[in-house]
Amino acid sequence: MILHNGPVYTMDPRLPQVRALSIAGDTIAGGVDVREGAADTVGHERIDLEGRCVLPGFCDSHVHFLDWALGRTELDLGGAGSMAEALRAVGEAAAMGDGCLRGHGWLEEAWPDGPPTAEALDGVTGERPVALWAHDHHTLWVNSAALRAAEQAGTGIVRERDAWDFPLP
Repeated sequence: MILHNGPVYTMDPRLPQVRALSIAGDTIAGGVDVREGAADTVGHERIDLEGRCVLPGFCDSHVHFLDWALGRTELDLGGAGSMAEALRAVGEAAAMGDGCLRGHGWLEEAWPDGPPTAEALDGVTGERPVALWAHDHHTLWVNSAALRAAEQAGTGIVRERDAWDFPLP
């Protein structure tokens, strides 16, 4: 396969950028001359990058950079090994301010003491709205105050598209 028509950054100081790249199976075979025609023997499949760049080492097809950057200011629940630990951290953070408390990183599968619910959050947050993204950012855990602010009802768990559309206070 040949990737062409876009910058290919090699991270090699001897040849930092090429205009095309050949790939043989799961091996990067090297840069190729972009003047080679369609009838050459290097490869039959050609992918036109249409100006997009190729960078080594990236295997994910997307990055949520803004969410990551904003998350640096949020409550990190990544280390909570149980719902009780998460609720303790949320309760401490909720007592230290006002406005919507945002957090991320919780992993229900790691918790032996039950699933997250609005009722559980209500016990440590009172009327302060709370919205906590799961570790994979596909599930939002909210308390009753956040549900009321959004004029929604529910158990406190909002998934996938509904989570992304949830109007955070």
